[in-house]
Amino acid sequence: MRTCIAVLFLFLATTAHGQGYIVEPATQPDFICEVYNLGSKDPAKSRLSACLSIFHSDLQFVPVAGGYEANFRIAVRLTKGAGELAASQETSERLHFDTLAETRLPEKYSFYYFELEAAPGEYQVVCAVTDSARGTTATRTLTKKLRNFSSQASALEISEILVADQVMRDGANGLIIQPGLYQNTASPSREVFLHFEIFHHDTTQPLILRQTILNRRKEKIIDQQRPWPGRQPRVQFALPVWTDMLPYGDYEIVLEARSGKIQKTASTTLRVVWDGIPQTGIHLGQAIQTALCLAEGEARQLLAAALTSPTAEQHRALAAFWEARDPSPGTEINEAMNAFYQRVAIANEKFGGSREGWQTDRGQTFLKFGAPDKIVLHPRSIASRPYQVWHYHRLHRSFKFVDEEGVGDFELAGSSED
Repeated sequence: MRTCIAVLFLFLATTAHGQGYIVEPATQPDFICEVYNLGSKDPAKSRLSACLSIFHSDLQFVPVAGGYEANFRIAVRLTKGAGELAASQETSERLHFDTLAETRLPEKYSFYYFELEAAPGEYQVVCAVTDSARGTTATRTLTKKLRNFSSQASALEISEILVADQVMRDGANGLIIQPGLYQNTASPSREVFLHFEIFHHDTTQPLILRQTILNRRKEKIIDQQRPWPGRQPRVQFALPVWTDMLPYGDYEIVLEARSGKIQKTASTTLRVVWDGIPQTGIHLGQAIQTALCLAEGEARQLLAAALTSPTAEQHRALAAFWEARDPSPGTEINEAMNAFYQRVAIANEKFGGSREGWQTDRGQTFLKFGAPDKIVLHPRSIASRPYQVWHYHRLHRSFKFVDEEGVGDFELAGSSED
């Protein structure tokens, strides 16, 4: 019997938003698209807000007089049924930087905001970004239900909640909101905003608004109630939340609107993470545990001791650990730290199962050494269980992982020098 051997060459993306394994450099503009349903001034329609964040490092910049320039086109379309167009917006954009290095800075992106209106109903939202230099288009398609907020639906309605980093005034539409790059994630000691709308059609009744924030054990961390003095039928809110009141962790935010005997609620989530690595959504404790994979000697002892220390001491210990490994001290970005926690996110995605991916043997190897230069896959045969060999040519080392139980949990069976 012939044994089939598959050979994979894997490369690790270096962009800050963590693409994982890719075969070649990005050929399409990468972006994040989030959509939210709010109310319209037209009672027969509902409003869709589309928020796009486009990463500079994935756009094609070309030399021009005085620097480098990227040109691209953004289109947002609202369709229903068999592709029937209900509403659309398009715009052409240009970015200019003086140096090529500025076009490749990690975590740099531009934010764009669109509003479309259509009758209530189920829709497909198609967001597309076309890179003019490459002639390539990246597309995101989402399903969204636009609700009926008119008085015909109910005397009281509350929209969904958007956790926003910034809220800006706009003369025509009232508020423009900018969500965080990593949805519903915030770092400590900062202010985020809960953006939502309440439709209070029976203004003869007072409006009572209650805000509750619960931790993972469903304990109330914040429970506030107050009457709303205005008597407008449509009210836009941007309630501030100070995260220094919330320890690191996951929370549920519940908003309750009450008018007379009618009560409506909306909820969302919020994750408060260590502010050194918000892009991975990792907790401070896990950030220390994963860093222990790299630590040796005294540095390892200090990190291990910090796990049982107060939060402030944990933060100091981890910051000191990464400061000592910063390849460019004095700059805003610690490239070594960012690359490592990108590996953690990728390991959790690729190798997770009964345990988190970073805790597995393959995950630990990936954290220490990065992506292998070559992986050779050996499927199950009469003579052996499935196994794979990771080759690190630059390190002159190989690692063998065997799936003893046949369930995809590959354990380290040995390593050797190439």
